[in-house]
Amino acid sequence: MRTIDPEGVTPAGLLPHLLVKQHLAPGSAGADVVSLAGDLIGLHATSSLSPYLSAFARLTSFRPEDLDRELYERRSLLRLKCMRGTVFVVPRDLAPVLFAATRAATLSGDRRWLRVARDHYEQWAPRVLDALGGRALGAGELRRLLGADDRLPAVVSMLCDEGLILRDRPTGTRRSSAFRYRRWDDVYPDLDLSAVAEATAIELLVHRYVAAYGPVSHRDVAWWSGLPLSTVRPAVDGLVEAQVVVRLAGAPDDLLMSVDDLSSADAAPAGAGSVVLLPVLDPYLMGYRDRDRFLDPSLRPLVYDRGGNATSTVLVDGRVEGVWDLTDAPRPAVRVLLFDPAQPHRSAVLDRCAAVGEFWFGGPVPVLEHTAMAALAEGRTAMHPLDDAVPR
Repeated sequence: MRTIDPEGVTPAGLLPHLLVKQHLAPGSAGADVVSLAGDLIGLHATSSLSPYLSAFARLTSFRPEDLDRELYERRSLLRLKCMRGTVFVVPRDLAPVLFAATRAATLSGDRRWLRVARDHYEQWAPRVLDALGGRALGAGELRRLLGADDRLPAVVSMLCDEGLILRDRPTGTRRSSAFRYRRWDDVYPDLDLSAVAEATAIELLVHRYVAAYGPVSHRDVAWWSGLPLSTVRPAVDGLVEAQVVVRLAGAPDDLLMSVDDLSSADAAPAGAGSVVLLPVLDPYLMGYRDRDRFLDPSLRPLVYDRGGNATSTVLVDGRVEGVWDLTDAPRPAVRVLLFDPAQPHRSAVLDRCAAVGEFWFGGPVPVLEHTAMAALAEGRTAMHPLDDAVPR
């Protein structure tokens, strides 16, 4: 594996290159939501809003119905728990690789926190599968139909982890985090999640991640994938012909990037005040353990919660310059807080807030500015960063 030492280049200096790869730079919009999900190796979907808002930030003329169509009609996208035990929206052709690479880690993590006893799972799992034969049911419907207790949702989650059932349409609106479930073999009879061996899948996953997010460190790979460093390092070493090591000024570790990517790293144009609004857990902010490339370290407690989860952010030329969110109470609105009150691109930020509000709520809504917020690192959730914030 070659080592490159580009003089005077820093991780932050590569932001224009990264923004192009993430389809966040002007003129770099993705082709469609399916190819976008492939380019980013999935759209975070722990928050039901995030896939829609991540796509809106990166695609031209995107509508919520576009994602719904691919998820529920064309079945070219699906929800899958994979990296870090997190639910992503992923392309169907990538699902076997992501599933095989992360299945062991996902099952191990969920067995710990769901605390599903083996005999309880073995008792109820077959009944859930029988009940879902040829139809879709929510967790509440399954409990009532089967006469089960409140431990059944944990069994349903484990069946999703095993790739035996899948999360389908929400039980309510797009904002709902509760889903109806269907049997995997009813929806994807020709999609075999066991088609790729685990070791091969891990190598493929690491290679795709380095190509999509590089330059990255080994610790970045481990954080993003949820795999231990002892697993990541051999996978990286197995791809020596496809990668190079770069040593950048100010970076604590040597970084990896693909050979193909190296030639284009210096070609991306510098930013000129481009403004983007990213949702909670967007891939751009969740793709790295080291966040200093796009964030002043003093602001980290306002952007990441205790678990390392990124809130919804305002980017100016790839740097985090504020946070925002959506609210329904007392009426639909977009809330925003800029870290620098004299931010020179404030007008563009407010315009973008208005555009996102109209996209999500289906019509114009007010944009409410705020001046102070409590730190997420103090135990607050990243999902609603501006609850109780000080209005302007």
